[in-house]
Amino acid sequence: MSILTPGSVANLKASDAFSEAVTLKVQQLQEGVNGKYKCQFSDGKENISGILTSQVGKRHGAQLKEDDVVCITEANISSIEDSKVLIVAGMDLVGDREPSSPAPAAPKAEAIKPEAATPAPLSRPAASPYGAPASATPINHPTPPSAGWALRNGGATPRTIQPIGALNPYNNNWAIKAKVVSKGQKRRQVDRRFTKNGAATSVFSAELVDDRGTSIEATFWREAADRCYAALEEGRVYTLARGAVKPANKKFSSVRNDYTLHFDAGAEVEPCEDDIDVSQMQAKLDPVPIEQLAAFADKKMTVDLLAVVSSVGPLGSVKRKVDAAELARRDVTLVDQGKKTVTLTLWGPTAEGLGAELESRAAQHPVLSVSACRVSAFNGVSVSTLHRSVLSVDPAGPEADALRAWWAGEGSAAPTTHVGEGLSGAAGRSGAQAASNARLSLADIREQGPTSAGVKPVFSSATATVASINPDQSLYYAANPENNRKVVEQGPGQWYCEYSGTTLPSMVRRYILQAKVVDESGECFVQVFNDQAQELLGMSADDLAALKDAEPSRFLATLKAASWKDWALRVKASAQEYNGEQRQRFALAEIKPLDFAAESRRMLSLISGQA
Repeated sequence: MSILTPGSVANLKASDAFSEAVTLKVQQLQEGVNGKYKCQFSDGKENISGILTSQVGKRHGAQLKEDDVVCITEANISSIEDSKVLIVAGMDLVGDREPSSPAPAAPKAEAIKPEAATPAPLSRPAASPYGAPASATPINHPTPPSAGWALRNGGATPRTIQPIGALNPYNNNWAIKAKVVSKGQKRRQVDRRFTKNGAATSVFSAELVDDRGTSIEATFWREAADRCYAALEEGRVYTLARGAVKPANKKFSSVRNDYTLHFDAGAEVEPCEDDIDVSQMQAKLDPVPIEQLAAFADKKMTVDLLAVVSSVGPLGSVKRKVDAAELARRDVTLVDQGKKTVTLTLWGPTAEGLGAELESRAAQHPVLSVSACRVSAFNGVSVSTLHRSVLSVDPAGPEADALRAWWAGEGSAAPTTHVGEGLSGAAGRSGAQAASNARLSLADIREQGPTSAGVKPVFSSATATVASINPDQSLYYAANPENNRKVVEQGPGQWYCEYSGTTLPSMVRRYILQAKVVDESGECFVQVFNDQAQELLGMSADDLAALKDAEPSRFLATLKAASWKDWALRVKASAQEYNGEQRQRFALAEIKPLDFAAESRRMLSLISGQA
């Protein structure tokens, strides 16, 4: 029979740190949100509230039952509303079986002690490029005195290295050891909460992963961003502490974790000099079934995929808008047990290297795993790789084995459908004729468009006439040639880009204007951006600006010549809140000259009732 650790609950309540393994009984077990579990832990005399993290819940939740005995190996203690809560990050089910670890020889369970280290006799150097110097604390935002790291300063409150999966907003006395998977570009962002007059501050984000494969997004603000951006290197391991754990905003987070880390002036970031096998620090694959991908379309959060390669397309290329460089691309069609297919687009060296391998093995239909790929609503639903995506051909594991067995059995002959079939934007797969038939009137576009902010935009096709372009409006703006962001003139030959924080010697003009379009159902004002406006007016914004200054009459004639022409339009309908009111907004996503022969055939088919 399993032996509980006597007196352990009293010791946990009296302490602020979990230092050794304990064997306790589970009572009042309840399943919470996001895979977590709540319960009471008992040592036979006293109880303590407990929370099992989502990782522990995923591993043991299905088997765990009331009155089961567990050996808790990793945890931390938090104070919530004047009561102690044991947050469990690692445990083994014991029950009436002998635990997998050595059984306790005495009533007290064997302690699992943390790795020992000798406290450093000296305090942290003030000139460290990672730690926060004492003088860096802003007067307006005092940082509480650092508890220090027990391993370095011998502080009274030690920071125990713990897994990312054990982090929670109720405990600030933590430290993690993690590898930097990717680091975003440092940018300038206006934040009126912390700066006077809304001045721009530095910020960047990074993805971290620990040796258990758990990922989390970390955002570095202000002083921490300036201090740590150059010091953090992708692929290296660091010890991080003195950050805030906050619930992740799934609308903006790119990492699938319930929490995110925020670091500011008091952040402690140290390079880890230990002999660590970095290859073990890989994010665990958490594949999403293809039939569920539509829920992630056009969101920042990335997904993992595990599927069979159905077909591989040829290598192609596209011209990047930013610098007109040729970028290699290749489409791969994937399928899984849900009998749904999706197109995965490989980019750059991945399309050339691994894409060529997949093309040579296409007849074998290998299993492909993809981590951190982006889902879009193009063609209903499609997927593309990112620079931090990791692809593996024929990976090992039970899920991959199940996929191979399914394909060898019924999968290869099973009928499949595209996951975007029937969704908005999927019409393009039905051919040009079907796409041209799917035309709406402007009245229908207004009626079917979203009426409240936060609702996903709706794209529709229409045939309409550009009625007028007001010459008195602002037709273009000065932009940074590198990122197309707005710039402000600060003097002759000096243009300041607030987004990148740089001063440029020149700028380019880019269109952003409003046009009135009409059809038989009514009229609509649409916003027209640079590429669409160039197609509409037949010249660049720089050329139009020069014409306005040199020959105003030709400038007005150019705008008038663009009026009363028929176009095939792709209209984006969205909604926004303005002064407390919900307003619809329409923009041109695409504009093409009308093919009158195709349009005549479309109208004939409508007359004959075949459309």
